[in-house]
Amino acid sequence: YVTRSIQLFDTLFQDSGRMFVEDYKSICAALDVPFGDYPDMDSILRSHPSVTLDTLVSIYSQECTRRVACGFKRISKEDNLARVAKRYLRGEGAVKISYSINVPPCVLMRLLLGTILGISKQSVSRCLKDPMNVMRVTPNKLTEGLTADDLPDLQRRLATDVEHCTAVDNVFSPYVDGLRNAVGKEYEDVLEDHLKELGIAYQAEDALRAQGQAKTPDVKLEVPIAVKGQVVHWIDSKACFCDEWTYHNKGKDQFQSYVNRYGPGMVIYWFGMVDQLNTIPDVLLVDNFPSQEDIFCLPAISLDAQQPAFNPPPLTSPFPLTPAKPTTPSQSQATSPSSKFGIMSPSPMTSLDACGI
Repeated sequence: YVTRSIQLFDTLFQDSGRMFVEDYKSICAALDVPFGDYPDMDSILRSHPSVTLDTLVSIYSQECTRRVACGFKRISKEDNLARVAKRYLRGEGAVKISYSINVPPCVLMRLLLGTILGISKQSVSRCLKDPMNVMRVTPNKLTEGLTADDLPDLQRRLATDVEHCTAVDNVFSPYVDGLRNAVGKEYEDVLEDHLKELGIAYQAEDALRAQGQAKTPDVKLEVPIAVKGQVVHWIDSKACFCDEWTYHNKGKDQFQSYVNRYGPGMVIYWFGMVDQLNTIPDVLLVDNFPSQEDIFCLPAISLDAQQPAFNPPPLTSPFPLTPAKPTTPSQSQATSPSSKFGIMSPSPMTSLDACGI
């Protein structure tokens, strides 16, 4: 099963790899469409046959995240939020408003819930994950012009719009987040399958956290390996594409903390990466699990092998010794308790003679 799983993923993603900067910019330009539209992935795949669909989806998700981050200050200003809330309270739909101002539906819905009902970010997240929570939430402060009598109908409408927004948003919906997390877990399993097949001992992230480790990679090797001549103590799995912005804003500090704790390591970006990345010297970036020819493992030592007997060297004295003079036991020695059991206690004179005095 492990071997079949590895072969399946190798077949699905063997075309991913390092992408030229020019190709990356061309793809980003083709993916730059309004949030109400969706890019023509088939056309982009025909123009870039070496790129997989998963790589395109990953790049599109990252580009949308950057666009929202750049424009979030504008839309989240108090006067802008007030205008958007008034449009919604006059009866305009949340999805229609979001497309008119070029904002993802779920992002706008988060802002509307916080503005109209005055609830916390944690409560907003719970409402997006389950629209029925909108009916259960207690508003902290209603927006101006609303009364308690308006609340039941307003909450039902908000719950309906939350369900609509999460259904049409293909980047920021909680459902998409769940799928993204599931894909990430699958690739962590693929990484562990590779290590098991090669017989490389490791500790998974859960085991490291159980030991009280604060920052943990997906895998810490029990014994380091060498990949293409670089020592690897740990491996981190990333089910996404890596460009310059992603690496420096979401990866660099994280990887450096692993280097500080465990030493040099390796990161696998399963959906490829842009070429000519300015990376940390102690972190090896790859787009797939290395081939067996590129990996050097220390030979295993059997604990059952017989160890050679340990024969300690004879003890030597720092003082020159001279042979003791033969003496006849005295009467006191013959009647001493030790002589009764066959033990001869040396006399003071015998001890001095043994030291050459």
